[in-house]
Amino acid sequence: MRSSFPAKQAREAEIAKTVTQAAGTAEPMRLPEGFEALAKLPGVVIYQRLVTPDGDIRYTYISEGAHELFGVSAEEIISDPKALFSCHSAEYGAKFRERLLAASKSLTSWDVEASIVSRDGRKKYTHAIAQPERQADGSVLWTGVILDETRSRTAFFENISQGFLLYDADDRLILRNNHFLEMLPSLRNVAVAGALP
Repeated sequence: MRSSFPAKQAREAEIAKTVTQAAGTAEPMRLPEGFEALAKLPGVVIYQRLVTPDGDIRYTYISEGAHELFGVSAEEIISDPKALFSCHSAEYGAKFRERLLAASKSLTSWDVEASIVSRDGRKKYTHAIAQPERQADGSVLWTGVILDETRSRTAFFENISQGFLLYDADDRLILRNNHFLEMLPSLRNVAVAGALP
C-alpha cells in the first residue's frame, strides 16, 4: 500500500509557498515541529492565522482536519480566509472579526466556542484556542487549535432526562434534545436551529 504522506507534504509546501508569495514574507509559516501528529488526530484542526496592522486576516497554515470539521478544504481556506465563514451567519462573521482585531491589539488569548453548520448541512460545535505573537512588522500571528466538540456536547444534552433547549446570546435556538421532542412532538418543525422563542 502506498502512502499519500509525501504527496500531502508536497501539497502543504506548495500552499506555504503560495502564502509566502502572497504575504511577501521571506519565510513560509509552518506548523511548529512535533505538531504534525496532533494535526492528524480526528476532530483536531491546527492553524496559524495572521492579522496585519491594517486589519487584513488570512490563514498561513491550516491542517487537513478542516475539511472534515467545516467541509472546506485547507487549500480553499488558505486562498480565501472568508471561506470558513460560509459555516457561520454574516452577523457572526462581523462579531468574529471585531473580537479578533481587539484580541490582536491587546495580545489576549483566544478561547471561543461556536456552533456551525458545515457545508454538508451538519450542525457541529467547535472550541478554538490560540495564542498571539506580535511579529516584527506589527502583524499578529495566532497559533491555535480548533476542537470538534460535537460528540461530547450531543451526548451530554441527550443524556439530560428533561426536555432541553439551548439559545445563543441573540435568543436564537441552537440546540434541542430528543426528550424535548418526546414531550412536545408538535413542535418538531418549529423548534429548529435559528428559531426565536
